[in-house]
Amino acid sequence: SSGINAEYGDPGFFAFAPQRFIGDQRFNTAVFELLGSADLANVEGKWYYQSREKPDKKLASIKKRFKKAATQVYEKIEDDEEFPHKFKLEINEEEFVPGSYAFKTANGKSCTFIVY
Repeated sequence: SSGINAEYGDPGFFAFAPQRFIGDQRFNTAVFELLGSADLANVEGKWYYQSREKPDKKLASIKKRFKKAATQVYEKIEDDEEFPHKFKLEINEEEFVPGSYAFKTANGKSCTFIVY
């Protein structure tokens, strides 16, 4: 897995494979895992989707775009001092489409996964 660089998000996040291609057999492209640093403590966040075909269109919440085809999970990692927060998004394979999948916190920090 490759980590994130500044092109895809704000400091404080570590994303697994921030750029990916549908059909890649090395991992499940419809599962997004993002680690958050300790300074993101008590910060709420939401996942969003943006179509590649309509980049000017407003970001849609994952709940609104994928309804029950998406599962969002937060997990506190007790034994990791540097990245104790894990944010996970999983989309049903039949509903999964290319585009940008972004996690945004209430305080404005964000991290984006780009799927081709």
